[in-house]
Amino acid sequence: MSQDSSHAFSDVAEQGQHAAEEVVAQMDHTIERIRNYNEQIIESASASSHKVLDTYEQTLRTVLEFQLSMAEASQIEWVNAMARAQAQFMLEISSFYTKAARDMLG
Repeated sequence: MSQDSSHAFSDVAEQGQHAAEEVVAQMDHTIERIRNYNEQIIESASASSHKVLDTYEQTLRTVLEFQLSMAEASQIEWVNAMARAQAQFMLEISSFYTKAARDMLG
């Protein structure tokens, strides 16, 4: 092999190595951007999930407060007692589930 062809081969090898390094650098940059986007999506989903849970709890409390006010308006004691018990049961169960959901969300 002549010196010229050896030099040309060396230049091509250097260019190939440089091109490969560029590709790897671009891939690393792209992977980092994807990782950042994923983290933003997860944070946004978590924040949205917390808002959904907050809204659910508030809505349920409003419904249960209405149910209790209707029960108190009843002149029949057993209806009043049953409505209070059912409202308390629903509040306890929903608190358990929303706490579990919040724990899972972190």
